[in-house]
Amino acid sequence: SQQQPSPPQLLWTLTEERSVESVGVSGGGGGSKNNQILCLACSADGQRFLTGGADGGIRVYDTRRRGLSNLCQAGSLTAGRVDGHRGRVCALTYHPQGRRRPAEFGHLFVSGGWDNTVQIWDDRRQRSLWVYFGPHVCGSDAIDVDPAQGHILTGSWERHKSMLQVWKFNEDAAHGRLDLDDKSVQEDMLRGRPLGELQQDPTGTPSMGYVAQWLGTQYMVFAGSNANALKIVDRSTLNVR
Repeated sequence: SQQQPSPPQLLWTLTEERSVESVGVSGGGGGSKNNQILCLACSADGQRFLTGGADGGIRVYDTRRRGLSNLCQAGSLTAGRVDGHRGRVCALTYHPQGRRRPAEFGHLFVSGGWDNTVQIWDDRRQRSLWVYFGPHVCGSDAIDVDPAQGHILTGSWERHKSMLQVWKFNEDAAHGRLDLDDKSVQEDMLRGRPLGELQQDPTGTPSMGYVAQWLGTQYMVFAGSNANALKIVDRSTLNVR
């Protein structure tokens, strides 16, 4: 079927008085008339929001100026250096520590999509800061960041891959303490492996993941199609409850 572009973005603001405001935002020259918006995230301070879509770009909008402030996208096309998405961006989430430590984490966010990567970004920069290879992210709720330990939780849609994976948030890369042009750093990125993962049930119908969320400090939630399953997973043992 022919891809249909998304309509102009509208930001809805709910105030303490329970009134709702619709705020139109302009593209500011970074838009794509054929783009489909697939996910959205708001910064902890409410001053910015992100959209991700079919063209692989992540757009950062300023809610006060009501316009585009940055376009985050891939710049390098080499096999050894990935610094942006090369396909649909399906999930976005700001780091939850942005609420308590805005100077360090307020601009950091995580993205995932069809190109089998999950990436760390700073919304003030154009290129990504770190890449995790593996998760095929399709759901807008298939990425979450644990506010206590900073672990990234991802859910994959492909039947032959793990349903859930837990990754260590790379603070050194996020805060610019790594030289991403260094070959040893690039090799570390390519060799990166999850801290833990929950495999598909070999005896049942594979579940194609759309939801992966932390549930308090002890559990994870997974939901997906095909098996139409919702699973509550123990964080420490990876047992399904």
